[in-house]
Amino acid sequence: AAIKASGVSEWTTDILWHIPLLGFVATIITIIIIGNKDYSRREGIIRYAIHFVFLTAAVLILGALFQWYKPSFFGCSIMTLYVAIVYAFTYLANYISSKKSADELNAALERRRNDKK
Repeated sequence: AAIKASGVSEWTTDILWHIPLLGFVATIITIIIIGNKDYSRREGIIRYAIHFVFLTAAVLILGALFQWYKPSFFGCSIMTLYVAIVYAFTYLANYISSKKSADELNAALERRRNDKK
């Protein structure tokens, strides 16, 4: 079966294994570059910039191999724009979720502190 897509005449159902493979590669990149520790603001910005570059490279390389787009200047530019949009959305969602968790934890600590008085 084929799926019509922008920039490519059609996608086959092979995309059903392409996307998990790209997800696996993205996970490995994230574990290596971001990890699970806290960084200073400066180091965090640098790490996230490097992370974005490596993720974009992975999407461009695998996307070209999987024929998701035509590897031209325009095709690469559009794919990079798509990656940037998804990256920004994901970063924002993660930031909001983390901030909410931190606010809830701080409120619980404040209630506990007030109960001890």
